[in-house]
Amino acid sequence: LTASLWSALMIAATVLSSEFFGRSLFSFGILVIPSFIVFLSRFSGQELSRNKFFAVMILPLLVSVLCPIEGALFKEMKVEGYSIITLAPGPLLPIFEATYFAYFLISIYSIYRAYKRITGIKRVQLNYLVVGFALTIGAATILDMILPMMQIFSFAVFGPLAIFPLAIVMIYVATKHHLLEGRVVLSELWSFLFVLIVLAFPLGVGTLE
Repeated sequence: LTASLWSALMIAATVLSSEFFGRSLFSFGILVIPSFIVFLSRFSGQELSRNKFFAVMILPLLVSVLCPIEGALFKEMKVEGYSIITLAPGPLLPIFEATYFAYFLISIYSIYRAYKRITGIKRVQLNYLVVGFALTIGAATILDMILPMMQIFSFAVFGPLAIFPLAIVMIYVATKHHLLEGRVVLSELWSFLFVLIVLAFPLGVGTLE
């Protein structure tokens, strides 16, 4: 859900030339990794109380709420064509980046803990999930964080494509290796179709132009 909303806001920002949507997409971008950490905890059979859940999510949620505020992440943001151009870091950006990379490290530790707890088919499932997660987060980090920091913005439009590896892997593991239950598989298929529709829209607009 967080990855789909991040992807949708990326498209909305560029198609509608909306700086507000451009700022808001960072709100869901910062929640993708913490959400995966929560998923890993439940997947590996760890008890996840309400307090533990909020302990994991509280900092990303606070950063998420602040992201849409004008001037918080970047003092200036422009939407030109299908590129979101960010200029002059705002006071929230160092906190955003520190949170993102800290949770990336926590996710690696969570994967390690999950491997220690599970065996059999669950370990097979986790192998696929880790590959999908690594490809998605790696691509998103390069396209939407590292390259923009180097003032290279022309590739950011391909950011939403980063969701494909994780979506494809989850659907494959759900159908071939019995990940999750049937109704959840249907929701995964719906999420994948939603992303396809969202991505097809700007391509169609670009063709018309």
